Amino acid sequence: MGLVSLSLFAQGHKSYEIIYDFSYQPDSTDPGSRRQEDMVLFRNDSISLFQSWIKYKSDSAMKAYFKNKTVESIASSGQGIDSNQLTGGYHPKISVVIKKDFENHKFIIQKQAGVDTYQYEEPADLDWQIQTDILTINGYACQKATTRVSGRNYAVWFTPEIPIADGPFKFFGLPGLIVQAADTKGFFQFKLKGFKEVDQTVIPQLPTRQVIATTKEKYERAQAHAAHMGINDMFKTRGIRIEISEEDERAMRRRDKKDNNPIELE
Repeated sequence: MGLVSLSLFAQGHKSYEIIYDFSYQPDSTDPGSRRQEDMVLFRNDSISLFQSWIKYKSDSAMKAYFKNKTVESIASSGQGIDSNQLTGGYHPKISVVIKKDFENHKFIIQKQAGVDTYQYEEPADLDWQIQTDILTINGYACQKATTRVSGRNYAVWFTPEIPIADGPFKFFGLPGLIVQAADTKGFFQFKLKGFKEVDQTVIPQLPTRQVIATTKEKYERAQAHAAHMGINDMFKTRGIRIEISEEDERAMRRRDKKDNNPIELE
């Protein structure tokens, strides 16, 4: 099976929330560094959006927090921001948001670099090889397929029993929902955890002025620069004092230094 077009997504008039358990190893040299986070795929006729479930809850809390205030008004007041109040107590490990643009055949990707959110686009095409292997996973009859995404080789299992040509991360275009996916080195694994139809998909969008449109290359330079700054220092450049302890910030720096195994190699 060759290159797959995003136009294969357009089907039905329903909305879904699909939860995946995402297990990953941020330090390639240390199996004990393995982490887990629930991820959600929002899917309807016009939206295919993948992100951390905890980030979704955190973004909802931040939208409510800033409903009647702006960063500028907080800075001018001299007040600090309580990080737990800002995020509703939700602290996602993963900040990336991946939207699949059905009409224009592209990925729209949002990532954090320090306190800023950047957005860039990538072409969306996958070269699938569908295998003959059959396996029952979570009660669904699944078939195996392989592909290469962002520099890593993956084996996935999809089920025609759920006729949604979508899946976690950048996966799409198979004749059925992806139930499980893992890279061949075992660093990254997605497993279907929950699937439900909902009346309406509601996603808390960031205001356009809070998203910096850029390219992937420029984002990577911004991320490298942000890695040398602390959270408190980043907010100080905006005239804002955020209430996070030096101990917590040191812990974040130690953790970030061990993140040497990104899911995207290219």
